[in-house]
Amino acid sequence: MKTETKKCKTCENELPLNLFWRSKMTPDGKWANCSRCVKRNIRKQKWEDNERFLRVTLRDKLERRRRGQLMGKQNCVCAICGADDFGSKYEFCFDRSDKGELRLICHKCRNLRAAQKRMSNKNRA
Repeated sequence: MKTETKKCKTCENELPLNLFWRSKMTPDGKWANCSRCVKRNIRKQKWEDNERFLRVTLRDKLERRRRGQLMGKQNCVCAICGADDFGSKYEFCFDRSDKGELRLICHKCRNLRAAQKRMSNKNRA
């Protein structure tokens, strides 16, 4: 008895037909991807959608609202290094050293500040 097999388009394994979901749209009546790959892609997509959702935080909402105001106030430059090419990577920073003002800083400066903060926390311990 010979079992019919099909090659999965994603994992490229030769698998029995019972591991492929039915489809009325294809000539052989089966999906091009095996059920394992389809499930894996669904989980991956759900995780990515959840990540996108989690990124929309209160900070992002504030960012959308105040970005224009701060860009005008700071003459469209980073408050720390003076770079004028933010691109899509800009952040708001609450800086205690400057009277607690909300300032716009570039992504590079934000990463440097985070590294400095980690180092100072290590030195305290």
